[in-house]
Amino acid sequence: MPSPTATMEKVPDGVNVPLVRKGRLTVCQWRGGTPYLSATAGGTKAEGFDVELLTLVAERLGVVLLIIESDQGDVLAAQALGAKSCDLSAGRFYALPEDDPDQLPVDYTVPYFRRTTAILSSDTSLTSLESLRGKRVAIESSGILPDEVAAAGVQTVELDGAIIPAAIHAGRFDAAILDSGVARYAQLQDKSGAMRVTHEFGEPGDVVFAVANGNTVLREQVNAALVDAGRNGHYHYAYRQWFAGEPTLVPGS
Repeated sequence: MPSPTATMEKVPDGVNVPLVRKGRLTVCQWRGGTPYLSATAGGTKAEGFDVELLTLVAERLGVVLLIIESDQGDVLAAQALGAKSCDLSAGRFYALPEDDPDQLPVDYTVPYFRRTTAILSSDTSLTSLESLRGKRVAIESSGILPDEVAAAGVQTVELDGAIIPAAIHAGRFDAAILDSGVARYAQLQDKSGAMRVTHEFGEPGDVVFAVANGNTVLREQVNAALVDAGRNGHYHYAYRQWFAGEPTLVPGS
């Protein structure tokens, strides 16, 4: 797919977007990992789907994107925003209802990605949890499985997520249960074309960026950039650099 030729819309005249560093959109990396937000092999640069979108946000603002590592804890990520250490936190925040006891003191952007749980396999007959009974099924050692996996009687083995596709190719496992984005990235990267996301299940989670509580101007401009990207082709282009298939959520649609 060719790169979109449309340019990102800019911040309207007269709108002053407050940033913690002049000329930079400073983003705290809260979570993520490939294919969302991770360091390159040399460790000198961030890459991933989130990075593609944040670059578009920075383009709208007319500034340079700066991504810094932060603690993995969600509370500390919120504190970093409140202390003005960064403008925005990225890396798989989920928007929660205002009355949720786990709600953080941050403001969320519009959702930019929808995640579920997926079955990844080279066997296209494995299209349900029931079909995985008695099969050798890998899961990420850091993953959290939906309750229906155990309820379906599926036995799993924890494995480093980075080697799961190779383990399936080698015949050590029949399938894997993974985050849907990770699974679709694995399908995209599979040069043989045999690896497929055969089924998605579980309650969807809509992923958002987070800004400091009350930073309405920045939140509105991030939202405008995401919606603009969803309409001008940049979102779809970024998606296809990191995931197989089509997105189930597009900002502004």
